[in-house]
Amino acid sequence: DCSHHLCYLVAEPAIQIFEQPKQRGMRFRYKCEGRSAGSIPGEKSSDNNRTYPSLNLLLFLHRS
Repeated sequence: DCSHHLCYLVAEPAIQIFEQPKQRGMRFRYKCEGRSAGSIPGEKSSDNNRTYPSLNLLLFLHRS
């Protein structure tokens, strides 16, 4: 249901990336690695303005 969100219908499932993770920032860590890395900053993140990676899921509706 797309009544509350902006929807795009596409031929195949896809994502639209708005902001990538910051290069040489923190990386994803599995729980078994022990220490927590905290949040993953976005490429536009600064000390004064924290941003985060973001994306949009593009919907694929198959009607049979």
